[in-house]
Amino acid sequence: MFDILNIFLVVFDREGDDGKFVSVTVKATDQGEPSLEGVCSFTVEITDVNDNPPLFDRQKYVENVKQDASIGTNILRVSASDEDADNNGAIMYSLSSPSNRQDLEYFEIQAESGWIILKKPLDVSNIYL
Repeated sequence: MFDILNIFLVVFDREGDDGKFVSVTVKATDQGEPSLEGVCSFTVEITDVNDNPPLFDRQKYVENVKQDASIGTNILRVSASDEDADNNGAIMYSLSSPSNRQDLEYFEIQAESGWIILKKPLDVSNIYL
């Protein structure tokens, strides 16, 4: 019969100081005379969970665009980062306009780079903001 060892529950954070791998050693001791023990070791790989939201490098982006800007002009580039590892930290950009969906007719965003591009000529006589 083996004694039950003290087991401590610890929450590991892959992005924290704990790191990606944790080495564990288990020791079992019997109650014989003399007491004998056995030891084994193993390594646990901590995998990432999607626990960090993307954060933009600015709260607000403002850019002036000339009325005669050509279709395909790069207007500005938005940038966000995510502290999660691997696919959990991959950023994909998209546009939405909750107040006026017609605004989306003029701009598109490159999903991976964050570049916002003019996709329709700006005619201020037809734009109502």
